[in-house]
Amino acid sequence: MRFVVLCLTTWVTAGCIVPAPTDPRESSTARTPPQPASVKLGANFGDKLILLGAKFSPARVTLTTPMAVTLVFQTRAPLGEDDNIFVHVEDAATGAQVANVDHAPTGGPTSRWLPGELHQDDFTVALPPTSSAKAVNVWVGLWNPKTDVRQAVTNPTAVRTDGHDRVLVGAFPAAGI
Repeated sequence: MRFVVLCLTTWVTAGCIVPAPTDPRESSTARTPPQPASVKLGANFGDKLILLGAKFSPARVTLTTPMAVTLVFQTRAPLGEDDNIFVHVEDAATGAQVANVDHAPTGGPTSRWLPGELHQDDFTVALPPTSSAKAVNVWVGLWNPKTDVRQAVTNPTAVRTDGHDRVLVGAFPAAGI
């Protein structure tokens, strides 16, 4: 019984560390900028690359402020050729593509990536001024620009995919639209 009382006392005390603001304009959400969002993924592309995770900052996209994105890959086997990363930003309501951020990996050519290495890829997602999307889905994958063939997602039941060898890495509000 003593243990229960001690835990309850600790919980009540810990819950009152920060005083509540007296003026609604002083709330912490008004002063705190949007925080980055990190996502663990584990998507396996062709048994050669694992997309370990993604980080988004801020965790929303607007017409005036792009969202910085970082993807982290681990190489499992040599790729042989240079793949690019494709990024499809789609209107969450309609599925229509609103932006395309296909690019060569910022971590260098994938043909030079060795098994066991970690590689970081950085890019930004910006909405075009004509976008009316209220929320967006961000899909990524790898493709060979010479052959126009995508790396297959070999663990589709472990990650969210749409059957087109791409992985949903995030769904975000499109603020200010």
